[in-house]
Formats: sequence, C-alpha cells, structure tokens
Amino acid sequence: MRFPSRCRHKRPSPTSRYFPPPFPLFPLPSSHPLTPLLAQGELTLVLRTPIKNITPASAPSHILGYTIGNDLTARTFQRSCGGQYTYAKGFDRFAPLGPRLVHPSVFSPTALGARITTRVNGRTVQDSEFDFIFEMNGLLSFLSQGTTIPAGTAIMTGTPAGVGWFQSPKCELKEGDVVEVEVKPIGVLRTRIAFEKE
Repeated sequence: MRFPSRCRHKRPSPTSRYFPPPFPLFPLPSSHPLTPLLAQGELTLVLRTPIKNITPASAPSHILGYTIGNDLTARTFQRSCGGQYTYAKGFDRFAPLGPRLVHPSVFSPTALGARITTRVNGRTVQDSEFDFIFEMNGLLSFLSQGTTIPAGTAIMTGTPAGVGWFQSPKCELKEGDVVEVEVKPIGVLRTRIAFEKE
C-alpha cells in the first residue's frame, strides 16, 4: 500500500513484502474458489544486478528497467488466511507482466505527468500519478536489508485507489473481462480473464 489514495490519509507502517510465483504465464486460469478475483495495476521494476543491503542513493544503478504488472488477487484467500498476501496472489499464472521493458533513461515514475491507468472492459477504475508514500530508491534499500535479491527479479511497487473490492458496489472480475493497465511510454498490458475449466 504505497499510494496515499489507498491509505485514507493514514501513513502505513513500513511496506509489506510477498513473493508471487517466479514464472507467471498467460492465459490466466483460476478455478471457482479463486473468486472474487481482483485486478491491481502496478508499475514494476526489474533488477539489473543482485542487491543486498544497498543504500537509497545507490538504488538507481541496480534498476534494469520498468514494465507493467497486473497484481491479480484471489480475495477469498487473502481474507481467510489471516490477511497474508502470498497465497492470495501466488496461484499459477497470476501476476502477468508486459508488454515490454523500458530503460530508466526512457521512463521515470518521477517524470512530470507520469501516471498509471487501469481499465476493465474499457471503464477506467484506476488513474493516478506515481505519488508514492515510500519513494522508489528507499523501497529497494528496504527490501534488500539482510536479503539477497537476484538480478532479473521483478518488483511490483503498489497500486493506487480503485481496486474493485473497495468500490461501491464491489466489483470483481468475471469470465471474459479484459483488464488493461497503461503506463506511457511503456504501453498497455492487456489481460483477458479465463477461468480454468474443471
């Protein structure tokens, strides 16, 4: 929870960590118990080098580039398992990434006008600048303390307000829904929801 719009003006404690599966693939299957299924558009950075105990000042030199993530969440498991994230977000083929990796010289979340937009079936549900509570360099430093994170690791950086479960009325993803997450100039990550047939 790194966007002020999701915190209701209350500063959260240091950011939580979770570890989704290492090889998310398309299409997105999930059996019936995985509903309600929610989408969360997130800027995602990819590491150029391994990191451990780095300082915020050195963080930019470790970033290979940026892409887009759709942090799919099976909300039932998040609620029934003590609020932890790994189970709810770690099913096969969750966490799609794309459509390309952009070098930091081409894109920066701190650039004027940089923003992220999420649409479901053409309807905008998230639209925000990257007004992170915990800035990117500090995030990488925090995550690396006492832990080696390998080169090539993709790190999702949080989502703004507009997640379906917090809309009124609540909105979950259905079979055939198309989720588009856009960050210019990275492009549009487009995902069609297909539930696994038993």
